[in-house]
Amino acid sequence: MRKFKNKNAAVIGLGFEGRDVVKFLLKVGAKVTIYDKKQLKELDFEDINPKNVNLITGENYLSAGLTKYDIIFRSPGVYRYLPEIVEAEKRGSEISNQVKLFFELFNGKIIGVTGTKGKGTTSTLIYEFLKNSGKDVYISGNIGAGSLLNLLENVNKTSIVVLELSSFQLIDLYYFRPFGLAQKC
Repeated sequence: MRKFKNKNAAVIGLGFEGRDVVKFLLKVGAKVTIYDKKQLKELDFEDINPKNVNLITGENYLSAGLTKYDIIFRSPGVYRYLPEIVEAEKRGSEISNQVKLFFELFNGKIIGVTGTKGKGTTSTLIYEFLKNSGKDVYISGNIGAGSLLNLLENVNKTSIVVLELSSFQLIDLYYFRPFGLAQKC
């Protein structure tokens, strides 16, 4: 497994995916800073203790800069080519997201489903076919229940994960390729 212990990590956006990444990073010993446009009182921490992270919030949340981080995780709603993200990347920060992290850590097969319409239906059909044939299969991404990164605790190299993926999640996956990619035209 990739080493995150004592790495400086920034997570931009504390939505569902951002919280998933923060919980994972805290579990593996990273030093986490959360950046979010919302004011502190508007954020939903659920099961994250705000005392375990650094917080930078508010309208000008990115003005503090991102160049001091080893790795920066952006939520899908955060534009990949914001000047602050591009500058941090130029200075050596790795840019990632929840899906890319899952691709890096999971050693089984991933079937990615993307396109404009029908992703959910197609993903569900693939999942049901595989499940009914006795495969150890899971469904996640923009569909399914629960945390994508928590799946890592339940899967092994013979598992298959069907992921519904949007273009916002794919933009950072330029060097990964799912086992199967179903694309609706």
